[in-house]
Amino acid sequence: MKVLFDNVLVIPDEEKEKISESGLYLGTRNEPVLTGTVYKAGEGTFNHGKWVHNEVKENDKIQFGHDYQEVKIDGSKYYLMKQTNVVCIF
Repeated sequence: MKVLFDNVLVIPDEEKEKISESGLYLGTRNEPVLTGTVYKAGEGTFNHGKWVHNEVKENDKIQFGHDYQEVKIDGSKYYLMKQTNVVCIF
């Protein structure tokens, strides 16, 4: 599989319930923080006649926003998004 342009294919981390040492469920914000590992990344795109390479690469651990498309490939769940949806690289 080859991901094109400034697209990024991410393996999402599983969401885990947060429980305190005393066994209390710790609530979270309405929208959880989304993290994952880059599975594939495109090379980049042209912007005003110049080639702009993707900052992320395979196996980077990232945090990203909620603008993604969920896809299933061979029964596994991935998120497809633009690189601009990536907030940070760990």
